[in-house]
Amino acid sequence: MKKLLSTLCTTALLFSAVVGCSSSQDTSNANPQQGGASGSKSESDYKPEPSNIILASGPIGGGWYASAAAISEVLMREIPGLNVTVTEGGGVANIKDVSSGAAQIGYTFSDTFNDAVNGNGDFNGSAADNISGLSTLYQSFYQVIALEDNSKFQTLGDLKNGANILPGKKTFSGQVFTSNLLEKYYGTTYQQIEENGGKISLTGYSEMTDLLKDGHADVAMAMTDAPSSFIMELNAMKKVRFLEVDPETAKKVEESNPGYVAAQLPANTYDGQTEPVNTIGSYTVMMLSNDIPAELAERIAKAIVENKDELAQSQPSLSFVDKSTLKDGFKGAPVHPGVEAYLQ
Repeated sequence: MKKLLSTLCTTALLFSAVVGCSSSQDTSNANPQQGGASGSKSESDYKPEPSNIILASGPIGGGWYASAAAISEVLMREIPGLNVTVTEGGGVANIKDVSSGAAQIGYTFSDTFNDAVNGNGDFNGSAADNISGLSTLYQSFYQVIALEDNSKFQTLGDLKNGANILPGKKTFSGQVFTSNLLEKYYGTTYQQIEENGGKISLTGYSEMTDLLKDGHADVAMAMTDAPSSFIMELNAMKKVRFLEVDPETAKKVEESNPGYVAAQLPANTYDGQTEPVNTIGSYTVMMLSNDIPAELAERIAKAIVENKDELAQSQPSLSFVDKSTLKDGFKGAPVHPGVEAYLQ
């Protein structure tokens, strides 16, 4: 009897040991360590570095600032410990800020980014070598507007006859584009326009609205999303009309830089605009400092793409964001290694 009890106890102990080991193994398999974006560490252990990031966007009242504010909220929620501060800026200024370390993420246009990394255009001889692509956000359009009740200037070629124009602030990509477009393709310069009695005012979007509305300017230009909030605001007060970039010129511009595309602003983008408008398109893109670690870059790209529906609710143009289009705005230009890792 004692021998039988001893045998039963031994068997019970062995069974408990087997079950215990099995349970431990099952628990381990059911709850593996969840890596970060690249599976290297648990989500709870991950600490973003740097933890404080400046996101350089555009002027208040424009699409860049609004979408950057929405993206910053998503990033801070999806990457605990990350603090994102949105600042105003412009396409050219943002490249300089991100390249120098004054900002870590920035908005610009695909054409401006291409010029910067290849040392062309305004970056001739001084290529920006510390920036990489993060995300293509949406297509932007070069929009040239005047009021319907101001018929003095009907084409871009007419501006040389002394127009009062508002091409944007000095550091805006749209201003740089306007200057180059007029000189290279329409045979005039800012200086010649002013010599013929015109005026060049380098202002932001809110000032553009006031100056056009009050009759102190003839034409305003912006490379921006469509519809643009400042154009919608002006159009609600006084009807606007659009000056076109003729298709032949648009094709030449497209061939000059892979970041440009001959495009049409779709009909009915704005109230009363019943016909498409021939123009130039570019992509609004986000760039990263090369000093941002690959894992953080990967997490940022992932957060933007996987929350695109939420972002589009606050800024409809962000509905373009998708994993499949993330690199569309970076033809001939580098994308951050962390973004490449996310895309694999």
